[in-house]
Amino acid sequence: MIPAMREYRVSQPYGTQVNPATNQTTFHAGIDMVKPAYADIAAFARGVVVFAAYGQTGTGVGGYGNTVILRDRHDYLHMYAHLTDYRVKVGDEVLAGSIVGREGMTGQATGQHLHYEVRRDGPSFGYGLHTDPVLYMDAYFATELKDPAHACGISYDGTLLPFTGGIVDGKSFLPVRALAEAVGKGAEVEWNNTTRLAGIKGTELMTTFLLDAKAYAWSRELARALGLDIGWDDTAKVVQLTTAP
Repeated sequence: MIPAMREYRVSQPYGTQVNPATNQTTFHAGIDMVKPAYADIAAFARGVVVFAAYGQTGTGVGGYGNTVILRDRHDYLHMYAHLTDYRVKVGDEVLAGSIVGREGMTGQATGQHLHYEVRRDGPSFGYGLHTDPVLYMDAYFATELKDPAHACGISYDGTLLPFTGGIVDGKSFLPVRALAEAVGKGAEVEWNNTTRLAGIKGTELMTTFLLDAKAYAWSRELARALGLDIGWDDTAKVVQLTTAP
């Protein structure tokens, strides 16, 4: 699960569900996620707004209340539903982390939550063309991180290091162990197999993302855990790390 999704409590996952009272099965086409009431809802991936309104029956978003749908660069649709309100309009370009609305319970909902779906683009906003949103976002994140076009250099006290990080939707992510070893703190790296989070000397890195069995973390969080100052050279695309005074 990508770091931004771990900020929520999952109340209902994607897939086939069995009602323990009736023993009947239903299929849940998205994932229900909970934050405190009326919390701001941020986009998980960048995209263009193709729908921002109250979902009407027959449109592919009936029953979902106030809904925002973004189309990403791979032509998949990201649906944020049951919102109290929305703060974007059709045609807006939205960055990952930008607020699209507030958590709510509009439409057919019994309590406040975010219903999040990922659909392949198609008629009626891809109704019926859903995919597992957690797996999709994991693959999306990994693809962005591995793309050579999104690589960023890393320097430490003025020396360019022999490995790179990656930029995902405007945020740089760096390899945890490689960087810790480069700054002499390799022995402080930890791994929690229960939470699936890397850590530095007891401090868990909440933005941990696993790629090819290697842990990456958001550069600012990792720098803070390692006691480093951080800067950014936009021309050279290099994360600049220095020993904190």
